Amino acid sequence: MSETRDRFRLVQALIWQEFTSRGWKFALVPAAFGVFFVGLTLLAQNPDALTPSTRRAVERQIELYFSTSGPVSDELFTLALFLIQGPFLLVIFAGVIGVRIGNRVVSRLIDSGQFELLLSAPYDVREVFISVLATSVILTAMGLGVFAAISIGGPLVFLAANGLLPTGGVDGLLLIGFLLPVPFTLWANLVVIVGATGIAPGPLADANDVLNIFGLAPGILLVLFINLRPNVNVIHLSVASLLVAVLAVAGCLYWLTRSFDVEQVLPN
Repeated sequence: MSETRDRFRLVQALIWQEFTSRGWKFALVPAAFGVFFVGLTLLAQNPDALTPSTRRAVERQIELYFSTSGPVSDELFTLALFLIQGPFLLVIFAGVIGVRIGNRVVSRLIDSGQFELLLSAPYDVREVFISVLATSVILTAMGLGVFAAISIGGPLVFLAANGLLPTGGVDGLLLIGFLLPVPFTLWANLVVIVGATGIAPGPLADANDVLNIFGLAPGILLVLFINLRPNVNVIHLSVASLLVAVLAVAGCLYWLTRSFDVEQVLPN
């Protein structure tokens, strides 16, 4: 119980350090991404460019999630389509934001010497690793929440205000939007933190760009897979992805107890 309290206090301290160092800038990047993608969707999407069969298929999807008493304008059509794809957009940005925040959190600890101080304090390497991972996952979830509030919540309010009201089907869409990004948030943070703590051997030891791509790739591949296999059960896929991510964490903890060398993470 005391170890759990110690980890909780360490996570609190690391999160507070991030907020005190970044302030309002913490929310700037996810908010900017949210505004950018909504604007890009409205500017770039042209419903008239869809084939008649594709448009009918999209309209059937919109009817599943929204109800309206009047005709749907092109702008409302585009935003509704954007929201239907929203959960998969969140998956990709769970990776983008996770890689960014994970790199920032672990780099600050290592470059400032705090990582070494934590290991010399009454924390073992596993406790430090879990605390750093929990911190970056929580911060990623906060950043993803800002992104979702603007990119998903904003268009949803706009559609409702213009008579395109969500039906009960949206509940399932929101459930997928909540579940699906979780394992990919965990994975993206795990990859960059493990890479920074020295697991990457030989030529990959300093290959941060390769590790970043490795952290982003599963989310992108998942979106491609779902588009190729639209009948797949997304909830089952989310649970399976989470199990894989948890097993990856367990494997990393095993590695830390066997072969971690603090000399690998100290600044040169």
